[in-house]
Amino acid sequence: MERAGRAARRYHGGRYPGSVVLIRSGQHGPEEPDDLGWGALVGGEVQVVDVPGQPVEILETPNVRILAERLTPLLAAAAERSESVGS
Repeated sequence: MERAGRAARRYHGGRYPGSVVLIRSGQHGPEEPDDLGWGALVGGEVQVVDVPGQPVEILETPNVRILAERLTPLLAAAAERSESVGS
């Protein structure tokens, strides 16, 4: 365990070159940036998906249904891009 702790303390990740989807609770402070700071870590676009409720409530009914509705088209688009790259 001590080795893992030392490694974690020494790790400094780099920027992710691609785009990401940020699932964000509807309950966040007005002083927080829309991307919650992820833009500094991502080379591409940060697409924000807002889901109502507190963070712990995102996966509870009815919020999980809203999450599914918002993610479905994003997943379909990602699958389509993946298929076009593979062909």
